Amino acid sequence: MKELKRKTFVAAVIILGIIFFAWLNFSPKEPIKAGLVATLTGAKSGVGVFQRNGTILAFEEVNRAGGINGRMLELIARDDGGNTEIAAKSADELADMGVTAILGHTFSTQTLAMVPVADKRKKLLIGLSASSTKLSGKDDFFIRISATDDLRSPALATAAFKLAGVRKAVGIFDQANAVYGEGYLALFKSRFETLGGEMAAVISIDSRHEVSHIGTAEEILRYKPDSVVFTLPSIHSAMICQHLAKYDGTIRFFGTGTFTEHDFVRLGGKAVEGATFVDTIHMDSANQQFREIRRCYAERFGTDADSSAIETGRICSFTAQTPS
Repeated sequence: MKELKRKTFVAAVIILGIIFFAWLNFSPKEPIKAGLVATLTGAKSGVGVFQRNGTILAFEEVNRAGGINGRMLELIARDDGGNTEIAAKSADELADMGVTAILGHTFSTQTLAMVPVADKRKKLLIGLSASSTKLSGKDDFFIRISATDDLRSPALATAAFKLAGVRKAVGIFDQANAVYGEGYLALFKSRFETLGGEMAAVISIDSRHEVSHIGTAEEILRYKPDSVVFTLPSIHSAMICQHLAKYDGTIRFFGTGTFTEHDFVRLGGKAVEGATFVDTIHMDSANQQFREIRRCYAERFGTDADSSAIETGRICSFTAQTPS
């Protein structure tokens, strides 16, 4: 709850910053335009779609309340299909369209490519889930609302060692988002081995090409681990878990917020029961505002929200109630 309150406060400051930029750059009758760049199609689109939908839901709520000083919010979304070059190009195009700020990216690798564009065009770039520490400590136009990997990864390593009792892990990352995956697993290894565990290997797939889930599972099993740490898109994580469970049902699975995605549970089935992950949102929270956002999301989009959609919706829901 403390983490949620902190994020809500930070988000309020961010949105107020957007209002300020808008006041400087637009006439009163024009809408306040905000851009969003995310992966909205393909195997890695899960989080991006949730974040876009959460933003839409939030903007609609703000507009129903009269907008910001009578001006409506307008979202312009761009799909990069998981391509880093397209992500950077999309950010540049959104700047040409006169957006006040750009939301995104879902992934750290694409975000890193967008930062120079935001700096050059002097556009506020707001990271919704990019958590790599390579984006930290720089004097640029990038800010983010998500917890960084130097907080998330050691927490997962501690839970794996102390709570789950595992001692030998294999990590796996996606070369298409290596900035995130390699960094996350390096932090995990540091903490895990400090506690007395062993990181037997770190391997990778490349989701930009065809992935052999069976072959990847067999490669993992060669190291005889008692646990696997995933930093992959949910679909690939689920399919690899399925094959690992067929060979060795005792292996424990650990991962990031992608484990909360519907595809991970739907495709993983019984094989992923008991999987452990670290996230900043408690999806079973009894908080009234939290439950209301989930209800509105399901009503608007016909499916339950994940943590990234909830986080985005909570941020703007709070802002809509903040005096202008």
